[in-house]
Amino acid sequence: MSSVLTIKEVQALSLKILLDVHDFCVRNNILYSLSGGTLIGAVREKGFLEWDDDVDIYMLRPDYERFIHTYKSENYRVLSMETDPDFCLPFSHVTDFTSTQVVQLYLPYYRKPSGVKIDIFPIDSVSDDESEFDDQFEKLMEIGKRAMYARKAMHKFSFRKPLNWNIDLLKRKLRTGNGKEAFETAHQIDALAKQHEFGSTGSLGLMCLPYRRVRQRFSKEDFSHCVDVTFENHQLHIMNGYHNVLVAAFGPDYMTPPPVEARAQHHIIYGHK
Repeated sequence: MSSVLTIKEVQALSLKILLDVHDFCVRNNILYSLSGGTLIGAVREKGFLEWDDDVDIYMLRPDYERFIHTYKSENYRVLSMETDPDFCLPFSHVTDFTSTQVVQLYLPYYRKPSGVKIDIFPIDSVSDDESEFDDQFEKLMEIGKRAMYARKAMHKFSFRKPLNWNIDLLKRKLRTGNGKEAFETAHQIDALAKQHEFGSTGSLGLMCLPYRRVRQRFSKEDFSHCVDVTFENHQLHIMNGYHNVLVAAFGPDYMTPPPVEARAQHHIIYGHK
């Protein structure tokens, strides 16, 4: 490892992966949309938010399934639990394995070394009844708590860590079968997220990421087609109802930047190989 990547380097590498995914999706008629901080950056800044250290993409479940099983690239690879038994998330990554690697990872998600990645989140059909949607999401959050606990058990013991850290890790390993429960809960989340046959309701939700801060439900009309948006001088895709999606995710003032103290890098630290 020669040096830790700067956020600008991470963004530049993430953009290369994103452009490769975009080209593949266009060639194969796969619908995708920028999402999360990437979407708000596209709409507000025409590019990355200055402090954003990853790329997020939404795909409707049928497109997502087709993508993870067919994506081919000379430089990047899909990581998903459907295609790799060493990956334990109910969504997928497209990852660079050639030039970068993870330096620090608070919550492991892969049993092997990996590098800079972008996140691909499936969007599922959900109940049109809000109380039923809430019940489903609460069940998902309970599984999600167990998943996070088990993912920490995937760490390795380290003499560089305090004794209490290693003792806690031992307890987690014993309780979760050395992290095996992380993989079991990922499949449970995936199964529950797909509870409703896709297209059978008028509502959609981000169910594969069951944290209260990202509880979101949209109309399927917001994802009926994509529109072009400028992102870092490239024309990429966002869902037609991006305004409604951004309001659901960030509130009605999403065009107003957050205070400086809230603009923190918060994901993975990477380095050159």
